[in-house]
Amino acid sequence: MATGQRAFTGGSGDVSVKVLLVGAAGVGKTTVANHLAGQSRFASCSPTVGLRIVEFDREVAVERGTQTLLVALWDCSGDRKYEYTWPALMQGADGILFMYNPQSPNTERELENWYAKLAAPIKLADQQCMIFAHTKSAEDGPEARGAKPKLSKALQRVPAVATSLTGNPKGVQEAFDKLIAGILAAKQKM
Repeated sequence: MATGQRAFTGGSGDVSVKVLLVGAAGVGKTTVANHLAGQSRFASCSPTVGLRIVEFDREVAVERGTQTLLVALWDCSGDRKYEYTWPALMQGADGILFMYNPQSPNTERELENWYAKLAAPIKLADQQCMIFAHTKSAEDGPEARGAKPKLSKALQRVPAVATSLTGNPKGVQEAFDKLIAGILAAKQKM
């Protein structure tokens, strides 16, 4: 649950995570980022130019109760003309949330490309990544049928969930919390 906003310091006194939010243009990344940060999810969104960073506190379940941590969610433009910025975006990333529209053609190939160019080079564990098969209307996507998104063999180990803010906004938050838990578990092993 988003509990407030503050500056991202990443200092030794703060528990913080940097999560990249990536996917093709127009899949709803900015709307999902706003929702996760507790901002108005129904505000109209313009295409993201380059990058937008949303910072918020998140309370997550840990072994001994709950812990509040600072999330820096890097909402990356889906426009391929910004691909040259990817190496800089990847620096210090603790996790990646991939989004795609399961109804769009060639999305699986695009998803594989994002994974190969972003997650693989920085050697993130599968638990530090998550895939949202996101539709803007719950009636349109696999979530309406309770189906798990079908992915290529290369992406089958990455946790994936069908999401829709109109059909199950709480499910989006719960899935994101699982990603954060995976990131924290991986960071503790380092």
